Amino acid sequence: GGFGADDLAPPNVSVHAASLAGAAGSGPGVVTFAFDVRPSLLNPVGNLHGGAQATFVDVLSTIAHNAVEVCRQLTSNPEMVQISGTASVSLNVEFLAAGRPGAPVFAECTVDRAGRRLVFLGADLYQLEASSGKRNVISR
Repeated sequence: GGFGADDLAPPNVSVHAASLAGAAGSGPGVVTFAFDVRPSLLNPVGNLHGGAQATFVDVLSTIAHNAVEVCRQLTSNPEMVQISGTASVSLNVEFLAAGRPGAPVFAECTVDRAGRRLVFLGADLYQLEASSGKRNVISR
């Protein structure tokens, strides 16, 4: 079979869980997203493409940072919220296991440290093993 419009659409990304502790300064903020591995995201071997993984890490960790930043601003001045533009200056991804189609991928994104001009973000992409529910980390 060929590709249809559904195969080319962006994956259905949703927020799975959030802990915005970083907004209160009490630790890192964590936002976990979930998405499906669609055919357009597969490499020739049939696994989640490394380039797609790196893109998800970059985009979703930035969204997590924005969520923590908005919450921080709302706690200090609920009248005004400002989201600054961002640009990645470094992106390192270690590929640890194959991301398989047929099970959702979770992206646990952390805001590790935020300074005035630089923000340090992290992310683990993982799938849950069907039999045990154990995390199988795909990349970080």
